[in-house]
Amino acid sequence: MRGAALVELALLLPMLLLLALGMAELGRALEARLALEGMSRAGAELAAAGALPLRESSDGLMETLAATASPELRANGAIVITRIADAGNGPIVLEQYRWDGGDARMTSALAQCDAASGCMLSDEAWRRLPPLSEGASVLAVEAHYRYAPLFSLFSGLAGEWCAITLL
Repeated sequence: MRGAALVELALLLPMLLLLALGMAELGRALEARLALEGMSRAGAELAAAGALPLRESSDGLMETLAATASPELRANGAIVITRIADAGNGPIVLEQYRWDGGDARMTSALAQCDAASGCMLSDEAWRRLPPLSEGASVLAVEAHYRYAPLFSLFSGLAGEWCAITLL
């Protein structure tokens, strides 16, 4: 009888370990996703409630958000705040501020800005933006994270994740 139990254990243990590792990785991924969405939402609320114009308060806002994030999010994440307005002929980017953690050079999902050509709204921005009346503006806070699973077996979860809050 002891031999049969040992054989059963040898057959079931790898499957049980795989199940346990999968549940741990899924829990870790879910926690990271929820933290990312929370950071995006909190950033939008802080930016909207700020008494200073965004250009004066963006550094403090970014540092506050980064300080509340986990060390992994700080090392592999980015925050982008973009103000988009309708100037009468369609939406344009008024201002954009970014914070990159560690060496995570991630681009905005809504607008690509550079010194030479200014800012261009992406197709994603056109899909997400609500209809704007002339002169109205929208504040978009993006929280980005480069997720890397602990176990190579779950490499399908790897990639750049982004949570966007429009306010």
